[in-house]
Amino acid sequence: MIPRQRISTRFFIVLFTITTVIIGFVIFQSIQTQTITIWNPSLNTYAALYNKYSTTLLCPCSQISVPYEAFFNITYTLHKICSSDLLSPAWLEFILAYHQTFTVYDSAGYFQRDFRSIGASYFQLLATFCSIAKEIIDEALLTLAKAQFVNDRVISKSYFIQQMQNLNNTYTNSIRKEFLITKEWLYTTAQTNQLLNSLENKPKTLLKQDHCAI
Repeated sequence: MIPRQRISTRFFIVLFTITTVIIGFVIFQSIQTQTITIWNPSLNTYAALYNKYSTTLLCPCSQISVPYEAFFNITYTLHKICSSDLLSPAWLEFILAYHQTFTVYDSAGYFQRDFRSIGASYFQLLATFCSIAKEIIDEALLTLAKAQFVNDRVISKSYFIQQMQNLNNTYTNSIRKEFLITKEWLYTTAQTNQLLNSLENKPKTLLKQDHCAI
């Protein structure tokens, strides 16, 4: 009986060991990650793969840096007054011609209150501010266009949109601060040098920070 029990025990141990190895091998094969490479996938193919394998999909870039001007474009519109006829050369020449017809001030101050005489100064100042605004914005957009978007792999669409929105907000705030600096510089220069205009009045420039409108 004892030899038979020993044989049965040994047989059971061998069978158990073989079964365990087979089961372990099957489990290992089932959880093993399979890597599939797709060369030069289209945007639609990548989107479909991302929707299905968002946590494991990896798409390295052949070019890790791309200038923003290759895919990112910002357009802007200045205030309507900047493109109106009130700032056109013809209108400024007309109102300046009227201004030059007055050689002396009216004793009652009529000259200073006549819009046709004081308008030239205001429209010229407004045209200058519009020109400064355009120059600041164009310079900021040129700097942005030449900057590089750097990433070594394709990112998700939602993350990309978020990055572009953050970039847009950053440059908008930068332009806004530049306007404030210019405004403060003009104000400080006028105050320091005690400048007076030809009308002997003291104009005040207001800058609305919410929309950066002058």
